[in-house]
Amino acid sequence: MSAPIHLRVGDRGPVVNRQIARSDGTSEALPSGTTVVLRVFDDEDVATDYTCTIVSATAGTVQYAWQDGEPVSASREFDEPVQFSYVFVITFTDGRVVTSPTIGRDILVIHPRLRA
Repeated sequence: MSAPIHLRVGDRGPVVNRQIARSDGTSEALPSGTTVVLRVFDDEDVATDYTCTIVSATAGTVQYAWQDGEPVSASREFDEPVQFSYVFVITFTDGRVVTSPTIGRDILVIHPRLRA
């Protein structure tokens, strides 16, 4: 698993990056037509999918750059950090599906918005 990503409500960074690897550690090539989603589970374990960009098909590198209101609406109020989790779901054109990480989920910590 990767180190936790920390993000403040309303921020659009950091970008989430991943090199998709096989169980032996070698890169998983992502041929044309492959789709990758970042599946984020909120603090109530509700999943939301975000379509990733394939940065390098041969190296198996993908990324997701947060958009306004993601992954938590700026209107949501909370006083303490909230822990979300995430995986990458890769769907190949032959129908094969691979999840990364293969065991467990990586962690995304959402911090409250700074108040004036």
